[in-house]
Parts: sequence; structure tokens; C-alpha cells
Amino acid sequence: MPLPAMPRLHAAILPRFTKWIIAIVSVTSAILLVFHTLYWHQGISAAERAIEDWSQAIRDRGGSVELAELHYGGYPFAFEVRAESVAIETMPSDLAWTWQGGAIHGRASIWTPNAITADLSGGHELRLTAQGTDTRSIVGFETAIAEIESSQGGVRFLEAALSNIHIHSTTLTKPVTIRSLGVSGVREHSPGDPVTLRLRGRIHQAQLPIVETTALSTVIEQIAWKLSAKGYLPRSLQGRDLASWRDNGGTIVVESLALRWGALTVDAEGTLSLDKRNRPLAALTATVRGHRAVIDSLVQAGRIRPAEGAAAKIGLSVFSDSAENGGIVLPLTAQNGWLTAGPLRIFPLHSLDFSWLGAPAP
Repeated sequence: MPLPAMPRLHAAILPRFTKWIIAIVSVTSAILLVFHTLYWHQGISAAERAIEDWSQAIRDRGGSVELAELHYGGYPFAFEVRAESVAIETMPSDLAWTWQGGAIHGRASIWTPNAITADLSGGHELRLTAQGTDTRSIVGFETAIAEIESSQGGVRFLEAALSNIHIHSTTLTKPVTIRSLGVSGVREHSPGDPVTLRLRGRIHQAQLPIVETTALSTVIEQIAWKLSAKGYLPRSLQGRDLASWRDNGGTIVVESLALRWGALTVDAEGTLSLDKRNRPLAALTATVRGHRAVIDSLVQAGRIRPAEGAAAKIGLSVFSDSAENGGIVLPLTAQNGWLTAGPLRIFPLHSLDFSWLGAPAP
């Protein structure tokens, strides 16, 4: 007995089924594309409004904002904003500033719009003026790349790399130049626990306006740090905000601090804070190498007398423990306006003064 002709039935149904599947997929894709396009336009519109509101706020206070060839794009996978140059000037206030520079390019993926990458090229210069003083400063850099990730509580992650930085100020005898600077910060917070801010950074080739000696040149090869702070950091570097941070238990834990400067190497760890006069308050343990060469160099340069150099060597040896490769482990303390190594006073410490950045001194 022959079987029914089922293949013919399948042959008749499959083309219709396939057409329905294609039609459903096509309609669904079209709807998703429409929603995606609307979502992208909403994101770009939000960026436009934010930039315009910020610019208008500066103009309302008498300043000016010029963003040359401002362009929005990135469709379909990103939100992008680009300006070929920037010129911003604010009217005098406690801290007046102007910003002039080359191209700025900001980008965020449509999947993670809270994570923004900013690329600044062509050279940028920030001029700062502290009102009521003669302090004027210029901070410039050639390029900068930054990644910023925000959350409901503010910025959660920040990483930035700058090249060829120069700092001029009326409070400096000569400019400070830095070949490269890299910094990163992560804000960690869980319910019931205080906010923890973890900071890392590294400076390469910092040229300082200081007197050169044989063992110490005017260039610091490297400064690297790894810090953590509990609680909220001060909103600014002005005295009242620093005092508020200090009075609320502000303390920074130095997990590692490394200095490479000519013959001198220092590796330290400990805690930092401020005293009632906003002077550094610290308890650190440092492993120091090359200190004898530095002392000899200072004697040869006439910066200290031979007797003082000999006394410094003896004092450091007496009040320290031995380390490998001829180094010493030294307790460093900042207290009552002095940095001390054991019982030896190294140099005086003053209230933190950020007037060289154009901010009012604490």
C-alpha cells in the first residue's frame, strides 16, 4: 500500500512559513531600528542641551564660549561630539579662568552612555587668575585622553593621561614642565560603609625650578603613588573646604609612594592628614637609598657646611634601620609644622597654599 504524498504537502507549506518568518523578522527589525534611531536622537539632543545650557550659564555671567565647527554624530553605535577648537573666557570672580585649545572629541557607546572617552589634541592652555591678588598661572598640555564613568552618586571612575605639561606662575621663578602624567581614581561605596576613593598616579620627567646639585638634577625622573581615602574628599582646595574635610576625619592612606630623583630613591607608606593650620600631618615609613651621595653633593655645592653634612649622615644612621643595598629605613613624621626623620628636623612645613594654581590661599 503506497504512503501518502507528505513531501508535496511540506513543499506547499514551507515557502509560506518562510515568507511569514521573513516578514516578521523584517517588521521587528524595522521597529527596533526606529526605536534605536529615536533613542540615539534623544541622547544627542540631551548632549546638545547640556552643552548649550553650560555655555549659556557662562554667557549669562558675562563670559564667552566659542566651540568652532561643533559637530554631533556617531550614529548608529555611539554618541559623539567634536569641536575643532575651543575658546572660553569667564568674567572675574574668586577664580577667573580662560581656556583656549585645539580639537576636543567626546564619545560614548550607546550601550554604556555613562562611560565617556574624551580626547583633547592640538595643544590646550588654561589661564587662571586669583582675584584680589597678583597671582596668575598658566597650565598647558599638548594632548590628553580621559575616560570618565558616572553613576547616580557622581563620578565613579576616572582615568587620564596628559603629555608635555607646562606650568607658569607668578609665584614660580621658572616654569615647571612634566613630560607625562597619568592618574586614575575609583570611588567605591556599599550600603552602610563610608565611601572609599582609590587613587593611582605616575609622573615622568618633572623639571623643577630648583638649584641643581651633582647628585640631584633639576629633573625628577619619576614619582608614583597609590593612595586611598575614606569619606568624601574636599570639594575644592580652598582653605574652608580642606578644613571641613580635616574636621570630619579626613585621612589619606599612602599604600605606596615612590620617588626616583638622580641618586636618591625613596619608597614610603603611611598616613597623611592636616593639622588645625592646614599644615601636613603625616606618619610615614620610608626606605631611602642614595642619601649619602645627596649629602656629599650638597656639601660640594656649598649648600650646607661639611660639619652639617657629617652630622646629617651620623644622625640618619643612628635613627634608622639598615636596608638592602646600603639603604636605610627611616620614620618620617610631619607634625607641628616640621618634617622630621626620627628626632632630626628636616625642613619646616607651611599651611597648604594653592595660590600658584590661581586659587585663594587657605
